[in-house]
Amino acid sequence: METTIIFGQQEWKLARMHWIFRNNLTIAQIKNHGEKITRKSKTKACLFAAVSPTIFTRIMILGSTKAICDHLKKEYQEDERIEKCE
Repeated sequence: METTIIFGQQEWKLARMHWIFRNNLTIAQIKNHGEKITRKSKTKACLFAAVSPTIFTRIMILGSTKAICDHLKKEYQEDERIEKCE
């Protein structure tokens, strides 16, 4: 089941979600949902842009931004060059 919600010039297509919108969903809730999705996408894009292509191929299979950050911290925890940058 696909639901399309149009708010101003922004359009969000919500396809096959595990939860269903209630009939009395407010504009603020719709806007909040859109902002959460956009925020997640921006964070992943920044992480992907910050790493080299070889590292990118390893982290692109990870699902969430937290999983990506945890993987990078674990992999480069003992690297002296990384510690100097922090």
